[in-house]
Amino acid sequence: MAMRDVHKIDYNKEELNQAIVKHIQNGMTRNEISEKLNVSTRYIHSVHSTHHVQIKANKIAEGGVHLSYLGRRLTDGKPSPVTTYNVFDLTPQQREEMGIDISTFASPNLKRCKECNQRKEVSEFYKRKANKDGLSGKCKSCSKENKPTNV
Repeated sequence: MAMRDVHKIDYNKEELNQAIVKHIQNGMTRNEISEKLNVSTRYIHSVHSTHHVQIKANKIAEGGVHLSYLGRRLTDGKPSPVTTYNVFDLTPQQREEMGIDISTFASPNLKRCKECNQRKEVSEFYKRKANKDGLSGKCKSCSKENKPTNV
């Protein structure tokens, strides 16, 4: 079988693979490399992709960044060292140890009025089932101010 018909990387052709990587690094296009070395562009793509994976693995082995998906590191499948918290589920002591000031976060008992832009207790808002939170976007006082009067 000719190399033009081979599409997956052949690890026994190390000299060819190194030549392909060198040509890519020197800025040659896949078509130019294909013509020069008489290999398919798919094979060149396979060699190039494998080379990139090896570079990333080396960076990670040297202490680089771990890429993760759904809480698992892509490189080795171990759980991610990053932990996420809901600040309202933490005890006050835990928040203090972590240096978290809860006053900067939205409280479940407060809502911001879209008219006056003030944070108010949820009891200061009319109920409105159509909204996601079940409350009107404007507080009661702003709603009363903007309500058209019967003349």
